[in-house]
Amino acid sequence: MLDSVAVALDTGKKPIGNWRSLAAQLEIPRNKIERFEMYSSQNPTALLFAHLSKAQPNLKVQTLTKHLKNIEHEAAVGLLKVYKGTKVSDGSSLGQQFCV
Repeated sequence: MLDSVAVALDTGKKPIGNWRSLAAQLEIPRNKIERFEMYSSQNPTALLFAHLSKAQPNLKVQTLTKHLKNIEHEAAVGLLKVYKGTKVSDGSSLGQQFCV
């Protein structure tokens, strides 16, 4: 499920936000964002989600959805609707998909 969101965020261009826009919304430090980008062999959004599952283990999908709405990425918002109320770090459904 998050892999679909990752693909949507990786390809997002202005005026639609991408993974960098989401990271900024989530107040991820700029140097961390740059590190996600440097690992070109890995999906930067997957690295972001892996970071979030560890750094913000109580982050709820509802909050993530709010930030995706703020960056106007309705396609990614639609993909998360079924997970409303779930934590991003919940291994059974979300967070474990991107732990690196």
